Amino acid sequence: MKEGHDFKLLLMEMNQYIRDYIAGRGLAYYEKKLVEDVRIKEPWIHATVLGNYGDYKVKVHMTDFSKSRCGCPYDDYCKHMAAIVYYVTRECSDQPVCNKSAGFSHAGAPGAADTIEEAPEQQPSRQPDNDLQQRLQNMEKDDLLETITRLVEIEPSTKETLRLILTERERNASLHSDRIRQKGLYSSLAYYQKEFPAILKQCESLFSKIESSDEDYDDNYEYESYYDDYEYESYYDDYGDMSKWDYTKGLEILRRYGQELLKMVIAEYYISGTVGLLVAVMELEDWITRYDDEYGENELVDFCSEFEDYLWEALERVRDYQLREPQAQTFLQELIDWIILQCKNLDDLSSWISVLNNCIPDKRYLWHLKERIIKLDRGFLQSARLDDEKHRSILVSWWVELCLSLGLEEEAKQTAGIMAGSSQPEASVAYSFVRYYERLERWPEAIVAMQTILLTGSMNNPHDYQRMISLHEKTSNTQGIKDWYEKWFLSYPDLELFKQNAALIENDADQEAKISRWLEHLEQKRDYILLISISLNHLDDIDNAWSVFLKHKALSQVDEPVILRLFKAMKKYAPEKLIPVYRELALNNISARNRPAYTRAARWMKDLREVCGLSGNEETWIAFHSKIMTEYRRFRALMEEIRAAGIGQP
Repeated sequence: MKEGHDFKLLLMEMNQYIRDYIAGRGLAYYEKKLVEDVRIKEPWIHATVLGNYGDYKVKVHMTDFSKSRCGCPYDDYCKHMAAIVYYVTRECSDQPVCNKSAGFSHAGAPGAADTIEEAPEQQPSRQPDNDLQQRLQNMEKDDLLETITRLVEIEPSTKETLRLILTERERNASLHSDRIRQKGLYSSLAYYQKEFPAILKQCESLFSKIESSDEDYDDNYEYESYYDDYEYESYYDDYGDMSKWDYTKGLEILRRYGQELLKMVIAEYYISGTVGLLVAVMELEDWITRYDDEYGENELVDFCSEFEDYLWEALERVRDYQLREPQAQTFLQELIDWIILQCKNLDDLSSWISVLNNCIPDKRYLWHLKERIIKLDRGFLQSARLDDEKHRSILVSWWVELCLSLGLEEEAKQTAGIMAGSSQPEASVAYSFVRYYERLERWPEAIVAMQTILLTGSMNNPHDYQRMISLHEKTSNTQGIKDWYEKWFLSYPDLELFKQNAALIENDADQEAKISRWLEHLEQKRDYILLISISLNHLDDIDNAWSVFLKHKALSQVDEPVILRLFKAMKKYAPEKLIPVYRELALNNISARNRPAYTRAARWMKDLREVCGLSGNEETWIAFHSKIMTEYRRFRALMEEIRAAGIGQP
């Protein structure tokens, strides 16, 4: 029986790439049930995420999050990816299969199972007119031709549609002919390098402009800017060009062509279809670059990614065929040779990494690839001819990951040693070893690799510490858990982490000394809000909380929830101490001379009246109120706010 998936590591890796506030938006998308059509086809998770201005196709890599892609305009790893990770983590963990179609209930929801079975009836696809279809099938050839001719006369636009249909049928028939499907690697390359640009040209001829008004654009921009100001980027570089494009007809022809190529990848004939998809991916990349300025839409980029999926599927089939067919083995080796021939130097190799990864089913092909790379550059990854160390780092990380995926640990270690002492970050290499050791459950070695990341990296994030703690839990290393929780808190202090650390050292002899050291650390970092929160919520030391507030009062944002909780506590504990604070806050806001500040001033005055009453200092309130009402009697807006607050009279 196939084992269920554990997506906890995917969630941890996602948080290395996506900032917290964007991940939070992704969580909100998941909770609003905007994730649909979830399909897991290892190593990919495919899904659709519903958006305000369209639905985005997203694919998340289960073991290397950096490869994940989304069709939205955001350039970086986005909230749509996060939404999918939250979905599979909460809905699909420990399930051997998690295929959820659009409109289905989430797994585990009431009636979910019933909904899944009935969904095809709830959302029927458009069925052809059976009566018309039957009548057309029963017609004689001459009658059918006469009918088509008559249709073109009545509706001339159908002439071009018919031409496209016939052209596509002829093209597909040609693809599946023995002449095409029996071609070898180089004859297939020659054929598709000529054929595919013509198909792209035909598809582009079907793109159509959709004119939109300036008002539509402004509404769209303002809405997105308000709700998504960190992620939204306009599609338009020129306010004068408000046009958008409809790619549907053109891309549908292209999509069907890709599907036909994939159909050609079968055990008997697989070279032509696979090479066709490879050429398609190469041509689409150039096409996107060439027309990006003209069209400026991410839909084309997303479509290119769709063709990549077809290519990976084709190569996966070939990798399966090579287990029993020598011809498939020869094809993969020839394909590797051809790819290396396309590289003028070692720097060019980085653009072929994804394709090469799918051409290496076992170590025989890895050694074959290495031999060919050495012929290109004898220095291999130590070559002095690389443009810069950044390119070397990319290639080293790739080779390490590739070696570890095949269990070639020593080769991976030797390769990783190339970057020792380099100015380039080694974190990606170390992460590869962490994942490798985790797969093999070699926890101590995984811990050493994580230490490399945490002790040498300058861009560590909280989830690195969380991962390290998880590794120590695997080995039941209590002291290690304590140490790394403490390091996590000192690097990313917050109240919950403080509580966690305090609970871990509850029985330690030096508990008080450690807590004192943590508080001194927060003092040095000037994290006075957290200091106040800890004093109030954990240490139950209101005097210390008040002392910290007074010390940092000049830097305080008094509308901070922690500060307001402190004021509320002080009203019960020592209300007289709030009198000078409230008086100062009221005067500061009055001096700002604007209506919102007057509103706040009136609020502080009302609080001042309350604490004066609680502490038996009514005369102080009367004197202050009289002064304000006398000195600022001509400030009409202030007087209105004071009366609105119910403190017009002392």
